[in-house]
Amino acid sequence: MDQLEKKKFYIIASVYILPLLAWSLFSLQDMPAGKGLFYLGIGWLLMGGGGLYLYLQFSKFQSKPALATIGEPFLEEVKKEREQNLQAIDRLQEEKGVIELERQTIEKEMERLRHEVLHLKMGSIEALRQKERELQDLKKQLHSHRHQIEEKQTLLQTLQGKVSDLTFEIKTLVELHNRIEPQATQKDSSEKQTGHKLLKRCLDIAKKYMGPNLFQGIEGGQSLTLDQRRLFEAFLEEKSGVVFYFSPKEGKILFVNTVVEELMGCSSDNFRFEFGHFIKGSEEVWRQGVQQLTKASISDFQLQLMLPSGKEALFQCTLGRIPSGLFHNDVIGILI
Repeated sequence: MDQLEKKKFYIIASVYILPLLAWSLFSLQDMPAGKGLFYLGIGWLLMGGGGLYLYLQFSKFQSKPALATIGEPFLEEVKKEREQNLQAIDRLQEEKGVIELERQTIEKEMERLRHEVLHLKMGSIEALRQKERELQDLKKQLHSHRHQIEEKQTLLQTLQGKVSDLTFEIKTLVELHNRIEPQATQKDSSEKQTGHKLLKRCLDIAKKYMGPNLFQGIEGGQSLTLDQRRLFEAFLEEKSGVVFYFSPKEGKILFVNTVVEELMGCSSDNFRFEFGHFIKGSEEVWRQGVQQLTKASISDFQLQLMLPSGKEALFQCTLGRIPSGLFHNDVIGILI
């Protein structure tokens, strides 16, 4: 038993055994039992308190362990392990720094990606809104085009109806024309016959004037003027159509009877002096009709004349060249 254990034994013995010994001593004397127990209790308390104090004091002291002898190999191994642990700690510190740098890099990349995603999201939203606006515009255009197509279809149906009506009217007019054309042909033929008869009669009158021999003692110029006057007076008696006298040499009309007033609504003098105005637009037809007399004695054609009212009217014109006599090669014309 070591010293510490011995001290603990003595203390315990003093705490528990000494009060018993004291009680025994008091019990040997002739004392009353109650008084002996009283003193026993007091002694037990005092001795127990002292023993407890000693126990507490001795418990503070701890035995120092003996230092064990450490061998050199073990010490070297411990140092080597310590250095390895320090190196491992350094490597871990470096790895920690690298990991920390990677973490910061990853956090920056994540932040950049977050901003990029946000930007792309905003751009996608704006692009989506733009697409929606374009879609709305296309819908409006489609609605407008559909409305225009409906209007065009309505107009097309209306025009088709009008075309059908016009086709029917054309067919009706063609049939009516086919019915009326023979009548018009008969009318034209009748007008030509009337014009030819009137022209033949006027030509016969003109051929009777043979020259100055008819008027003895009168100069040729005066005789020609008197003969023209007599000829024109004879034409005044014709009432079945317009009779005019045209001189190719002078290129103008020298006479027209009064029937022109009833047929065209203009005076004889106006017709003579403004003949170019009346045949405006038909000059080529008139010129060809006059030239035809170089090959034939009679020329028939339709002449479009401008009336004083501003309207145009179509007339049957018949020209005849005087074959002989004083007025040889002059032209007599008939309008019906």
